[in-house]
Amino acid sequence: MKKLFTLCVLILALKLTAQTKSSGDYSVTISNVTTAQSSGEMFGVSYSRLNYKGNYIIYKKGAKIASQEFSALKGKNVTTVNISFDDSSGNTVTYDHETKLYEFMGEEKNLGNSKKTEDVILNSILYYAELMFK
Repeated sequence: MKKLFTLCVLILALKLTAQTKSSGDYSVTISNVTTAQSSGEMFGVSYSRLNYKGNYIIYKKGAKIASQEFSALKGKNVTTVNISFDDSSGNTVTYDHETKLYEFMGEEKNLGNSKKTEDVILNSILYYAELMFK
């Protein structure tokens, strides 16, 4: 029982630590990531999705330029990441798991194979930063 408790605490600690990714002038940190499972049926087809929520910070050349919340929805073939701009609006980056393409504002980019959802989230926010804060 003690080993199980220790394992649970370790997993929780890893989930709560911030993760960072950089590209060019930009770096992104995500933290406080939580997950929840949802499922249902639509048009006679069953689905299961993972919902992610957390906080992000965008840096340009080391200076903080944006921070807010994000939410992500991981489906079977597509992950969408909604990046809040303020309390009432945001933008969405879509990642297609088959083509390995990220799409934002009609622009597509291959940022490599992203197997972990946290990497998809980091890449999505980084791509958003590169297009929004040029």
